[in-house]
Amino acid sequence: MKTLVSLIALAAGIAVAVPVVGTASAANASQGLNTQSPAMVRPAGAQLETIAIELADTTMRVFLEGVRQKDFRVLGQVASLNFRKSYTPAQVNDAFKQFFAVTVTGDPLAGKSPIFVASPLINTAGALEVQGFYELPDGLLMFQLVHVREGTGWKLDGINVRSEPYTPPAANPASGAKPLKFKIPAGRMVEA
Repeated sequence: MKTLVSLIALAAGIAVAVPVVGTASAANASQGLNTQSPAMVRPAGAQLETIAIELADTTMRVFLEGVRQKDFRVLGQVASLNFRKSYTPAQVNDAFKQFFAVTVTGDPLAGKSPIFVASPLINTAGALEVQGFYELPDGLLMFQLVHVREGTGWKLDGINVRSEPYTPPAANPASGAKPLKFKIPAGRMVEA
């Protein structure tokens, strides 16, 4: 049975919501996908963190390439079979069309690593869930990603991306106050 997860794309404060399938289904077993018990394929600790960093970095670089090209078909390179069968390229483009107004130059993620707001986790369905952000010069690029095991690797099965501009306040070193706090989607506060 498919589980529905909301996909939200925010650009310049405009929200778009589209359903995205977030877990593998029984149909995957008949398609030759890895449907082993999640306990049998679960990386843990540092290994899970390393996998999550790599997947988040790869996925967000591909996402930014979609922004650059004004075409999110490139997400198909990292997407699960389930995702590709569930959504046409036109539907994915429509979900993220607000990002087409953004101009990407150079490599905005060069020298940056994703900052996770919660530890990456493998849910009860065996999907890897990651929530975090990148600090960019003019704002935050926030993401929630779901990856599922497919064959011998992990593939994107759900994505939530939004951007939030910010202007750092002038810090007063004498005050000892911490200059920035960002509100992250799950209501958590992360100090910068």
